Amino acid sequence: MKRHIVIALGLGFVLMAGLISPAAGENDSLHVILTVEDRDYGVGDTVTVQMRIYQSGILTDAASASDIFLSVANNHNLNNPTNVTLSNSGTGIYTGTYTVGLGDEDRNLYFFYEVTVGNDHEEITSHNDALV
Repeated sequence: MKRHIVIALGLGFVLMAGLISPAAGENDSLHVILTVEDRDYGVGDTVTVQMRIYQSGILTDAASASDIFLSVANNHNLNNPTNVTLSNSGTGIYTGTYTVGLGDEDRNLYFFYEVTVGNDHEEITSHNDALV
């Protein structure tokens, strides 16, 4: 009998945590997936980048071009980044390209993006370490 009470209390705490989370302002409905082909790149190669924006699990367009931003740099401090122009290639899907330059040799490429959809905002830095 005590075991059933402990299990019921545990489930009650889990349920309460789920109910309190939205009240605490937790809003995690915006997700962005940035994909870059993982291969060795050389100077002059074109890197194609695709960004997919999901709002509540559904591909969603940004309201304007100023609501999405993507840049690339060859150092983790993002010094002297190059902005990547993105074009909408379908609902919630944005594509851009970056040409590998002389200064990118033997370095990682670090991509930084910021996306805003409504009141949701997401930003991240990630890198692709597949350069020659």
